[in-house]
Amino acid sequence: MKKNFTLLNLILFIGILTNSCIQNNVSRNKNESKFAELSGPYLGQEPPGEIPELFAPGLITTGLSEKKIFFSADGNECYWEIFIRQPFRKGYLFQSECINGKWTEPMEVKLNTELNTGYYSLSPDGHRLFFYLRSEKDDTNHLGYTVREETGWTGPVDRIKFSGAKIDYISCSYPSVSTNGNLYFAYMKNDESSSDIYMSNFVDEKYQAPVSLGDLVNTEAHECHPYISPDEQFLIFDASNRGKENFSGLYICFSNSAGQWGEAQILNTSINTNHGERRGYVSWDSKYLFFTRFNEEHVNDINENLFYHQLQKFINSPGNGLEDLFWVDAEILVKAREEYFKYHKE
Repeated sequence: MKKNFTLLNLILFIGILTNSCIQNNVSRNKNESKFAELSGPYLGQEPPGEIPELFAPGLITTGLSEKKIFFSADGNECYWEIFIRQPFRKGYLFQSECINGKWTEPMEVKLNTELNTGYYSLSPDGHRLFFYLRSEKDDTNHLGYTVREETGWTGPVDRIKFSGAKIDYISCSYPSVSTNGNLYFAYMKNDESSSDIYMSNFVDEKYQAPVSLGDLVNTEAHECHPYISPDEQFLIFDASNRGKENFSGLYICFSNSAGQWGEAQILNTSINTNHGERRGYVSWDSKYLFFTRFNEEHVNDINENLFYHQLQKFINSPGNGLEDLFWVDAEILVKAREEYFKYHKE
């Protein structure tokens, strides 16, 4: 009897395992078919207007925590990052390519390093990928990069070292690079309670000693996640509890003809809400602003009368309280620039 019972359990286990494999294959094939149907710029998504919208919901923006998105200079490569805090505390970078007008099934970008990497940024020419390198052993962050090879991002990973640096570069993260190679990043202060935006000039293939962008950009608040425009005409970053604003939101500042940065301006309320907008990025063609938001659109849908499938759908969909990717017409940035230079010299 015991032998028969064990045999029955084995049969049931094999049946469950087989069914699980079938379901996973069906799910994977279904997802692959969705990407195979995508064509055109920005994965064939309908462009947004002046009100932010989710980007590619159910495809790119899901129930996971999407941290960032960016494209190659020709728009034919899309990269996005997913960060899993527990138990891994690790970022995963995925890539989809537009080949012959069709977008490919996303694949993880694997870098040639054993260290954790995250908060990626692509150089405007598409030849270098920047990120932070995190050593769990000594709990430090470094900035790093790799150069594109014929086989992709498979080359060696190099740590960035600043010539004559007067700051502790192991406390740097969130890189963004301009066309001329100048590097902008967040520098964590010694007490780790806040950070400022710094930049390093790229001269003769070397990164010079970083300098702060000054008091009009940096305050006692937490300025972080910079995006520098390729021509260094404007900078977008997010800040927490800056000035009288008691929330985390996106700011923009402009440089004048002398290369001096003006006072940072908060972006309008169509973008900034009370849900923590962060990690701004402007598309390769300057048409769209992307950013993340802790989106709680469907949190109130959860109640004690849920069916199991409803909970599954909530967990695996945007609006569950984690970060989602949004995009909006970048005309809002043009208007912000016009408004700023009404009262300031270019």
